[in-house]
Amino acid sequence: MGRRKIVITPEFTITSNMVNLLAEITKMLTRLEYLPRMDLPLRRTMRLQTIQGMLAIDGIGMPMELIAAIRDNKHDILTPLDIEVRNAIKVYREADAARWNLFSVSTMNYIHKMLMPGGMSEYTKGMICGVGIDTDGIVTRRNLPADKISDLIANLLESLKDTMVHPLIAVPAFHYELEHIHPFALGNSRVGWLWQMLLLKSWNKLFAYFPVEQMIYKDREHYVSMTNYSTETGDCAHYIEFMLHEILDTMNQVIFTLETTQETTRKVTQETTLKTTREKILEVLKNRPKTSKNELACLLDCSPDLIKYHMQKLINDGVIARVGSTKGGRWEVCQ
Repeated sequence: MGRRKIVITPEFTITSNMVNLLAEITKMLTRLEYLPRMDLPLRRTMRLQTIQGMLAIDGIGMPMELIAAIRDNKHDILTPLDIEVRNAIKVYREADAARWNLFSVSTMNYIHKMLMPGGMSEYTKGMICGVGIDTDGIVTRRNLPADKISDLIANLLESLKDTMVHPLIAVPAFHYELEHIHPFALGNSRVGWLWQMLLLKSWNKLFAYFPVEQMIYKDREHYVSMTNYSTETGDCAHYIEFMLHEILDTMNQVIFTLETTQETTRKVTQETTLKTTREKILEVLKNRPKTSKNELACLLDCSPDLIKYHMQKLINDGVIARVGSTKGGRWEVCQ
């Protein structure tokens, strides 16, 4: 008689708080559609923040400047940590164009191998435990036989693929359960965060650049607390709610950055336009000092009111002065 198949699916209650957070996130995504698209420098910065946060959660602290230097091949790869950073950059870069099957165990093994130094990829040896994340040690949830790890991951991926639950709820639940199965000897956290990003990105491409991992690292004490509380209660609803809060906070930060950039661009454009118009007026008056305001409007293809506005500003600033009568006089450029 064959061994009984072990099937694990995340256990959670869908709460009104989850639904409200989901609605807020959806509203934010709609709002982002009406903001300027993230330019390349901003996308590159957010990707660095994502990688920095993912590595920091896994105990690898590294300044953004050094990660950027490794990305740009301006830093010699000298240590194992350098290699792990380089591998993470490579995986995220490949993820932008790759068409990975995110519900395949072999894909997860392949990416885990890419992430690890020396291409190492192996399952945990012996008996493994579902674990909470605790700076003081391991919080046991249940014992799982190591020779069944591949089956457990396959079942978990299959349940995610078949679920009718909204991705913003189902994906954090999957991430929580993956961390508890803890399939690999090393690098479980990195695989988990990467998988969460890839799954949410497949639902909405904007998630490729939300640095949720950095937000989680800054709020890691709460992250540990919610993870362990969910484990103790046997319901990962608290973890999911926490994750949705962190996603929402990250999106608010992104929107603030985009709106600030938009406002700065608007002001610079406005100042540049004003400067250009006034420079054109001065250039005409230097060469043709008897030019009237109406003539300036025709020459510069502007309304008479706009020319009048700029001329008055130039007079008030002491840049130009009227010499002689209104009809027979001329303009003098003082500066």
